[in-house]
Amino acid sequence: MTEPVDGMSAAWPPAFLPSLRDPDATPGHAGRAELPRAVLKHLNPLGHELTLWSAASSNLVGRLNRDRLTPELSTFLRRWMPVSGPEMPTGAFTVLLGESIHGWQIAASSLAWLNDPVWTALLRLPALRNAWMNDLRASHFDHLLNLLPSAWLMDATPLPPGAVIPELEMASWAELVRRHGQGHVFELYPRDQSGNGRILSDDQTAIEWQEALSAGESIIVERHSASTWLLASYQHQGHEIHLSTAWTSREGMIEQVV
Repeated sequence: MTEPVDGMSAAWPPAFLPSLRDPDATPGHAGRAELPRAVLKHLNPLGHELTLWSAASSNLVGRLNRDRLTPELSTFLRRWMPVSGPEMPTGAFTVLLGESIHGWQIAASSLAWLNDPVWTALLRLPALRNAWMNDLRASHFDHLLNLLPSAWLMDATPLPPGAVIPELEMASWAELVRRHGQGHVFELYPRDQSGNGRILSDDQTAIEWQEALSAGESIIVERHSASTWLLASYQHQGHEIHLSTAWTSREGMIEQVV
């Protein structure tokens, strides 16, 4: 399982990294600013939605362990699914989001399970869509998909004739190399989660892309360069989780916005 400061952390504001390791830490001195209502609409329900997702994921693990899924889906999931579901802390937690031309997306969190790309890929798995929607409600499910990066389980099983990989519209993973030279950035994690992600961007050659894609089954995440970063901190209030404070970072300037 990846740690909060692995992967793309070189691009993240250094002042936010301590809060990803310890959610009780703060970025320190910061100016004050107001956060647009459109952004608050993303942040306010997010803590609750992550709690629902955690519970739904644990429920999915339980259904798999009790053989409550179809045999074909069970066989597939047993190769990818973690042995236990994610857990939410009783204390505070933080979530880091970045804003690119594609909007706001979650980049990292003090929640270890949220940094594990397999859960993002499983949330996007078409075969599980109905299961997620039943546990999360359609509005929460769609909002999480909107805030999470695109991610896929790069399985070695060939696709059925006429089928394509969702979002990528490709018939096989070998075709991903065609995205080389188009400004895409992908991060590959080994299926067994034994190492950090390997970055594939235009900085590597097409041959290096081919080598990485043929190295074995992986979890693939697409990353986007962010111009603005937002660190949100959530706290428990009774049985509910609320946004307690947030900070933004743009061109090195840190401002507290909530």
